[in-house]
Amino acid sequence: MAEPSQPSAQADSAEIAQEAGAATPATQSRALAETVVASLVERLLAEARRKGGTLSLDDLHALARELQGKTETLQAIFQESFEAYVRAREHGTWEQSREFPFDRLIVRKFAHLFPQDQATKLGGGIISRRMLPGFFIALGMMLGEEVVQSYQERCRRIIERLTDPETDELDWYWAYDDDEANAVVLEALAAMAFYFDSLEKRVGWFVELVNDHLAPADLKREGDDAATWMFTHHDFMRFLKALFRDLREAMETEIGRLRITRMHGAEACAKLADIMARIEAAIEREDA
Repeated sequence: MAEPSQPSAQADSAEIAQEAGAATPATQSRALAETVVASLVERLLAEARRKGGTLSLDDLHALARELQGKTETLQAIFQESFEAYVRAREHGTWEQSREFPFDRLIVRKFAHLFPQDQATKLGGGIISRRMLPGFFIALGMMLGEEVVQSYQERCRRIIERLTDPETDELDWYWAYDDDEANAVVLEALAAMAFYFDSLEKRVGWFVELVNDHLAPADLKREGDDAATWMFTHHDFMRFLKALFRDLREAMETEIGRLRITRMHGAEACAKLADIMARIEAAIEREDA
């Protein structure tokens, strides 16, 4: 596989924020709302001109101002639709996991950071499942939706192979230990790692993206602290350490480096080794 496209390490923070923001539910819904309003006003103006000004321009300008005032309402409607999709996908990841097996397999890499019961308090490296919608959005932005869907399809075939044909039962631990499934996830992790070449810039981008798209708090599952929980820089570093643990371990072995070279090429593998070393150093500073 050719080396995945890599974000420029020279891009400044504003460019990265703009790049990230362009695809968020909030900005997409705002753009949709403004497009609807602008289109409606333009059509009304064109109709008035066609009829020789039967509708006065003053009336139309007044209507335009009125419709512009509805932009926020339209935005809320569109944003709710986008976020409902994200929440549905998060739900599907855990309770209808055969539909999104790649999601489950990659979240497995850091799922141990979630509270295991209500007695486990958030904080100190324990993070809330509320971060999952933002993570999935970031995943799509980093890899591209077509690439994510290709990983989903490959993982669906793996899950089909591992499912008992007579009982339709599946033990997910079979998938967690499956060499082919782990190879798919490793390929995805290697591609994602390039986006953390400029780590400090990506930290701010990722943390903001997660906090802008938190799932509703599940107090029964995660306790009262979930209601006010926010993703922090410290949480991000713990998350990154867990997410890339298998990739770091693979890079430390000759067999692992060979596998990654076959996936992305020798030059990309060397670049990846440098990125992982800098990520490891940043994590060690955070833990110090």
